[in-house]
Amino acid sequence: MAKHVFVEGLAASFAATYDLGNNSNFNGNGIGELGVWSLDLSDHLDGTTGGQEVLLGTIAAGTQAIIPSRFQITQNTTANRPYASPIIERGRLKRITYTPFLTSVTATTGSVAQTAYAAGKTHSIKIVKLSGYDNYEEFLNPSGSYDDRTPQIRNYSCTHSGGNLTASIAAMGDAINNDAGAFVTAAYTTSNITFTAKDKGTSFQVIDVSVELDATNGLAVAAGSLGKFVYTAGSGDGYKAVEAEKKSRFHGQGSMNRVHFANTPEMFASAAQDYDILRFECDNGIQGDTSARKDQLTIEMWMPAALDVSNGGCFIDSMFIGLDDTSAAGDTVVLYDAGA
Repeated sequence: MAKHVFVEGLAASFAATYDLGNNSNFNGNGIGELGVWSLDLSDHLDGTTGGQEVLLGTIAAGTQAIIPSRFQITQNTTANRPYASPIIERGRLKRITYTPFLTSVTATTGSVAQTAYAAGKTHSIKIVKLSGYDNYEEFLNPSGSYDDRTPQIRNYSCTHSGGNLTASIAAMGDAINNDAGAFVTAAYTTSNITFTAKDKGTSFQVIDVSVELDATNGLAVAAGSLGKFVYTAGSGDGYKAVEAEKKSRFHGQGSMNRVHFANTPEMFASAAQDYDILRFECDNGIQGDTSARKDQLTIEMWMPAALDVSNGGCFIDSMFIGLDDTSAAGDTVVLYDAGA
């Protein structure tokens, strides 16, 4: 299944007032700006109600209809040679979905208050990596400080002296932080400790080995620091936009051992930006072909989150008649379904 990704290159200063349908840059002339080109109009949609100047009609009433017979997503570049999706025929468009931004949450134990340790005992924990990276950059430009083996196990121990809680916590925290291969970090105070994954995508488990070896030693860390801690995958994070755009544009660049054989395509995604995502799912089978096998194509528009806030909605409100989006963050909403 082919996938094309277009990430809006909108300047951050426009985010509060941008209206996708009526913005002067929507004609595709602004560098990095996205547009929807209607081949019926031989021009870009401009957001005006009626005719073929919006993409989907009367969505609120449930009578969904794609208005242009053919259209494509466009994005201008600095060289004034626009990127463009394949031409989308109305009969080949199967679904349109929308997913508002939901931030990803790194796996963490949270701050957990520790209890006194038995003096003179050596306590141990092991931390198991349960999942891999969720960041394409770690594969393109690996830091080398730690790897992505799953399930990787790291073992840590410390000796408690004199029943000093503060010293014991520091010893355990330092044992983790001094390990260049650790996939978590430890933040600690005189009474609390927090284990947090180094990257988004990593889930981990903390196991008390001391109890397994000798139950009389007590816990190496408080019970609240033990167990499984899971990464929450969001939608539309900036680093994911960078990843999606790079994957989509890879065909414009070839490399081997960092020797490049083609010009690097211009990119517009920002790791610092949050995005809402509009997806067009198409069936690119040949006209009249009734076979089960067809080429599937997905085209995505990544737009900075909270656009069009001046109209009380989001950027897609200006593309569809009757839509006032109130979707919850991260929920994928079906706006159009050819089979419905």
